Amino acid sequence: MGRKIRSQKISTLVLAFFALVSIEAHAGVSWLQSTVTDATPLLTDRVLDFDQDILNPHRTRVAFKRYIQVNGLAAIPYPTGSGFSVSVVGIDSHVLIGARAPSSPLFSPIEEFPCSLQPDERFAMYEPTIARSQKKADRWHAMVKQSLPKIEFALQSIREPVEKMAIARAEIIVNSWTKRLQTEWTEWNNNDSRADEWKHYQLAAAKLAEPCKYKKRGFRPWAEIMDPVPESPKVTEPLARSPARRVGQGEWTLRVNAQALYTKINGQFLLDPSSSMSVISPDWLEAQGVEHYLLEDPGKRTVHVQRRNRENLTKILLLSHFESSGQQLGLDEFALLNVDEFKTPEDFDICCDGVLGLDFLRKNVIQLDSSAPLGGVLIWPRSNYRAPTGFRWNELGIEPDGSLPKKITAEIRSNTPMIIDLPHGRVWYPPSETAKKKPKYSGLKLKYVMEKGSRVLKVISIDPKSKAEALRKFGITEKMNLARIGDFTARYLNQWTVDEMLKGVWGDEIVIEYRDSKDQNQKATLKL
Repeated sequence: MGRKIRSQKISTLVLAFFALVSIEAHAGVSWLQSTVTDATPLLTDRVLDFDQDILNPHRTRVAFKRYIQVNGLAAIPYPTGSGFSVSVVGIDSHVLIGARAPSSPLFSPIEEFPCSLQPDERFAMYEPTIARSQKKADRWHAMVKQSLPKIEFALQSIREPVEKMAIARAEIIVNSWTKRLQTEWTEWNNNDSRADEWKHYQLAAAKLAEPCKYKKRGFRPWAEIMDPVPESPKVTEPLARSPARRVGQGEWTLRVNAQALYTKINGQFLLDPSSSMSVISPDWLEAQGVEHYLLEDPGKRTVHVQRRNRENLTKILLLSHFESSGQQLGLDEFALLNVDEFKTPEDFDICCDGVLGLDFLRKNVIQLDSSAPLGGVLIWPRSNYRAPTGFRWNELGIEPDGSLPKKITAEIRSNTPMIIDLPHGRVWYPPSETAKKKPKYSGLKLKYVMEKGSRVLKVISIDPKSKAEALRKFGITEKMNLARIGDFTARYLNQWTVDEMLKGVWGDEIVIEYRDSKDQNQKATLKL
């Protein structure tokens, strides 16, 4: 401790404020730690450059870029000549802190403290926030230092017949060790209590001449204190348009391509905001000829995945080159779970090979294009994004329980045209005149059922006071099975699509094909 070292360079960033550096020996391995604060004030658009795991970048006042540098990996032959282990000269722990400017609307003076008893993330002051950030950086360094014996032992335990193999194995172990520390620190940070900081605010507010002046006003809504919408020219072309289908009760699926070791695979992934993490089905990997154990994290990390009100403890798989329509989706870690919700007669679709969860939405700006019959998911550039002229926005954030608001989840499943810009905390809607039209009432109720082992679309009821009553003159009655609806064979659709067609989403006329009592194909047109 106290031995002077040369300053460390961090590429492309202008550094200022302070740098805390220390170095010491640890069981023969040199140990260095540094904490540096970026001089450039943090804006929402840069938050994910510091930390990809932050849930709500637009609400973030301080972000931490944490990384470990391992110096001097060297293969060491065993005395018996039976292989090589690995030694390490030094391990450096670094933290780069990005903080909002003191004048940011995300910080408030003590005079505006509403005197609430419980901590609320909508209020913070600059100095206490910065002081707390130093403690968080110290926590990262402490976690790295405490785990040094584990990584040293793991490297010394390597025994490979060739030097290059020993070094390659060491790099895999170090990478897994780093990711485990990142996950542990993130979990600790998300659960870190603000009780001490809040008590400081309460005591400071009590000394004011007019304490609790803002108590009746309460906390300002996030929409008032977010970064303004960028004034840069809007992007007119998306990065990619991903082929999409609707399944189940209107849920979206995307076609994706991935690289699993040396095998290129493609599949249909469900867009599911209820999932805290993206998921890959082991059955899909097996069908593609890929053994999932070969993709498991070398450190055998596991993860708790929240999905559809259930928590699953499962393994982590690593994939490279995960993209849709040529656009990388920013994902390389997945939970191993089967996706088996779609097994009823209403859901013809075999879905799905995996799930795109909140980690996907946090890293991408996506637009749900509900144009029938061919919809799609557009992926837009994230940096400085703003929607087309006339679009309006509402603040969008992940709830304390780790989910999106239920209203947004319901809108994703409906035909509501929207742009989900979770990286900037916004959901965009088109001008009111182009918003979703009021659904029409056909009076015809159709339902998929199983009949003699086959999935059929059956007429359940015809409202005598509706336009569907005109179908009776063509011989269409209750309990009749339909062969086609619109341009599609009935057995190749799902219940949601049929219901949308009956609401007039796909047009004001629907051609229905059926077989009459003489087993002849007949057609009838339903006008909505």
